[in-house]
Amino acid sequence: MIKPTGRQFALITGASLGLGRSLACKLAEQGYHLLLVALPDAALAETTQHINSNYQVEIHMLGLDLTRPDAPKTVADWARTYPVAILVNNAGFGGTLVFEQAAPEHIDKMLMLNVRTTALLCRLIIPMLLAQPQSYIVNVSSIAAFNPSPYKTVYPASKAFITALSQSLWIEYRHRNLHVLVVHPGPMPTSDEILQRLANWGWVGRQVTRTPEQVAQLILQALARRRMMVMPGRVTRLLQRFSRLIPLRYRLHLAYRMVGKELTDKIPHR
Repeated sequence: MIKPTGRQFALITGASLGLGRSLACKLAEQGYHLLLVALPDAALAETTQHINSNYQVEIHMLGLDLTRPDAPKTVADWARTYPVAILVNNAGFGGTLVFEQAAPEHIDKMLMLNVRTTALLCRLIIPMLLAQPQSYIVNVSSIAAFNPSPYKTVYPASKAFITALSQSLWIEYRHRNLHVLVVHPGPMPTSDEILQRLANWGWVGRQVTRTPEQVAQLILQALARRRMMVMPGRVTRLLQRFSRLIPLRYRLHLAYRMVGKELTDKIPHR
């Protein structure tokens, strides 16, 4: 596992729930102090209280809507006074919608958060990371990055962007004191909506699912081993490798049938 060298902080976005919360707990367990960023609601305060009760680390929280145009600069200015050694770009969202039924504002927010905020936080925080003896970036992508899918609007494309950005940064900084890891998790059961979606997927859904705690543990192991990429779950990795052998046209038809089950009553001319 990775360990801090002195008083070092991990900056985590989307830190109040799911994978962000699990990573915050794991890093606190390793001795990292925390800068937690999430929407300004009760979940962020509850997560902070939970970590305070269980770990002897310093925690600061920032309640902020990261889809705001000024959000990356606001986060960077706030974090500048702390010795940040880890940046975790975890905040993001997706959803299942027929494309023409998705509000333009919905698509714009997804691009702002998944693409713009991730890229700008990397740019603004990297100078702080380079000031540390050893530092890390964890960018959370998705298995969707490798699988274009109908009814997911711009989500797969946004995750493909995160993957490409992370790989570029990995090679650019690999000989310096900054290691970049991109994570491609499958579904994590963090809401009733996701649980219902997984039920629709049947056996495949059960096999590719991992809990946030499991994924967080694998991320820390991958950082310690200086991996460039991690895809949690043996079955997930096997399915991904197998899918490369299938022509894209057939993969898209398969995704159309699987994802379409979530929208049976909303798909026109089905």
